[in-house]
Amino acid sequence: MSKKSKVMEKLTPYLFISPWLIGFFAFTAGPLALSLVMSFYDWPVIGESTFVGLGNYIRMFTQDPQFWNSLGLTLKFAVIFVPLNMIIALVLAMLIATNVKGSNLFRVIFYIPSVVSGVAVAIIWGWILDSNNGILNYILSLVGIDGPLWLQDPKWAIVAIVIASAWGVGNMMLIFYTDIKSIPSSYYEAAVIDGATPLQQFFKITIPIITPTILFNLVTSTISALQQLTLVIL
Repeated sequence: MSKKSKVMEKLTPYLFISPWLIGFFAFTAGPLALSLVMSFYDWPVIGESTFVGLGNYIRMFTQDPQFWNSLGLTLKFAVIFVPLNMIIALVLAMLIATNVKGSNLFRVIFYIPSVVSGVAVAIIWGWILDSNNGILNYILSLVGIDGPLWLQDPKWAIVAIVIASAWGVGNMMLIFYTDIKSIPSSYYEAAVIDGATPLQQFFKITIPIITPTILFNLVTSTISALQQLTLVIL
């Protein structure tokens, strides 16, 4: 093999991942670095920036009560959202992992919402949860229940955000599904011979084997919950 061929062989993998690398540095690493730099400045949108050192951080932690209120609400949202999100994803993954007629269709249906734009999801759920003309309150009224002010009442607003956020559970579901399908069927066959019920199989075979995946989804879901912004703003 010539020297040129060896060089091309080494460069080929980087060429394949170059679109991701470009996107990562342009839209993730670059903005993060710029945000860090900007945090040390009094940087108005229009006007000249002024270096203030740690002044922004000192003011945020000691003089801005809204920061601690926002942090508390974010943690409350994460505590509710993360367990609920993981349970829904795991239940759906177990459902689509069964070899029944139409399972492929349900896999697509459950996954599609996760690829919808966050702005579109926020608009759709804004219509659904509207206190006056929303679909959800209309359905509740059919059974004699007065729906709450989902988007106006602080007590219900966080519940509304959790419900809307659970719409994008498809990615986590797919990760669970992939891991569950990789479990050898012989494990379950042996459990059936030993007289294990489906519930016992789930807790004694499925859960222990997919524990690393559960941990991975727990970490990524927590990060996602702490970064939730689009639904709140819209």
